[in-house]
Amino acid sequence: MNYHKGYCMNKVKLFLSALCCFAICCVRVINADVRLPKIISDGMILQRNTNVKIWGWADAGEKISINFSGKIYSAVADTSGKWIITLEKSEAGGPYKMEINGNNKIIINDILFGDVWFCSGQSNMETLMSRLEDIFPQEIATSTNPLIREFAVPRSYDFNSPQEDVPFTKWESANSQSIKNFSAVAYFFARELYEKYKVPIGILRSAVGGSPAEAWISEDALKEFPHYLQIAEKYKDDSFVKKITGEDKIKLDTWYENLWKEDKGLHEEKTWHDVTYDASDWKIMNLPAFWE
Repeated sequence: MNYHKGYCMNKVKLFLSALCCFAICCVRVINADVRLPKIISDGMILQRNTNVKIWGWADAGEKISINFSGKIYSAVADTSGKWIITLEKSEAGGPYKMEINGNNKIIINDILFGDVWFCSGQSNMETLMSRLEDIFPQEIATSTNPLIREFAVPRSYDFNSPQEDVPFTKWESANSQSIKNFSAVAYFFARELYEKYKVPIGILRSAVGGSPAEAWISEDALKEFPHYLQIAEKYKDDSFVKKITGEDKIKLDTWYENLWKEDKGLHEEKTWHDVTYDASDWKIMNLPAFWE
């Protein structure tokens, strides 16, 4: 089956690394509270049959424990306040509850184990189900599967360093409302997998329309491609980024202004999109054909 330009890879390592490209810089912990990244939260799906890492931040030297599935795991935050704990392998299933303790307590509910997929790419992967409502109205109206869930990585840019967390987002299970914000390709992909394997399917969606392959490559990897590395270096200059975004805004504003001025359909006594507009005298043309 062709899933267009999107790329779906079932690799647990991507579960741990996908956020590094699209997150915003975390603020250094200045109190004793344990804190978790957004992806480790209620409703998350973890990869079955493999050791899964849970991580977060606390005060340096703070003792952290995780109570999960009848077992206690522990760690100590390092000098930068980071900690990481590896859970034992689990079969597909759930829901489970996880309790994380430090100087505070965090409870994570409705955890499932299944297959986690990283779905990335350009506009084909980014396109939401809401844009296909006319094509798949029944699919959207009847979609209720709490075992298919998506975590959508928000679009956020930082050209100077890898980031450790993302702006606010959360895990969403498929229903007639939430599915409208699912990637269409990722959803149908997940549905097909669920129907075949009957295990929870988690989607990590991180896609940007029109993005080149080079934009998804780490700085270290770009060293093998000096031309692209040179371009990446330019974007570390905030004034350069501000200049580019400013120029893009001017172009976009000018385009919309010209569109408004030149579009006759918007300036007649009755606009062309008015449902009562009489277009009976318009010429008929056969498509496909050249508009000219």
